[in-house]
Amino acid sequence: MKYRVSFFNMKNENENNGVILTSDEINYIEYYYVQNHDMEYKQNYANRNSQIKLKISGKLISHIDNEDKNNDEFNYNSLFSNNKSQVLKGPISKLDTNYINSFKGINNKIFKEIENINENNFYKQNKENIKFINEFAFQYKKENDYMDIVVEIDLGNNEMQVLLFKNMYAEKFYQSFSTNKGSSTFVLDLKQKYYENAKVEIH
Repeated sequence: MKYRVSFFNMKNENENNGVILTSDEINYIEYYYVQNHDMEYKQNYANRNSQIKLKISGKLISHIDNEDKNNDEFNYNSLFSNNKSQVLKGPISKLDTNYINSFKGINNKIFKEIENINENNFYKQNKENIKFINEFAFQYKKENDYMDIVVEIDLGNNEMQVLLFKNMYAEKFYQSFSTNKGSSTFVLDLKQKYYENAKVEIH
């Protein structure tokens, strides 16, 4: 199973304000729904009580595993191919035009001055992506504190799914560094803003 995760700041008119994490950069994704059972909110406040939480684990990479890279629609090479062909592949194409345009804008920014890719391009972009995630985690109550998160999933057998989480903010961020593994792993815990009507859109 492969994943691609995109962060969009839909409040910002600049369509390039976001980041795309490819399948090379993601370890796992979890999301769950919980209810707030505090007595204060027991009466007719279902939307206020409900909480959507999303956990994303990714990595700062020092070595790319090239195994099956030709069969991965969500990796860095595929992102580059989509940019040069101007053909949007993946289930994100099922979403609203605003998300599609934002995705294309971020993708164009990544490969603006790159004609041929190599591993050094990817390492540099991976570092910029993790920097973006770090900065977002510290943006609470600032301009970019809420992001819309799009999770694309390759289920295999040509089956795709896309999940849209609106108005998510960083609740917790953890990053570890290991000389034994040769990579750094991060875990980003996100929570959805109260009163958000569309809890999770699944396409």
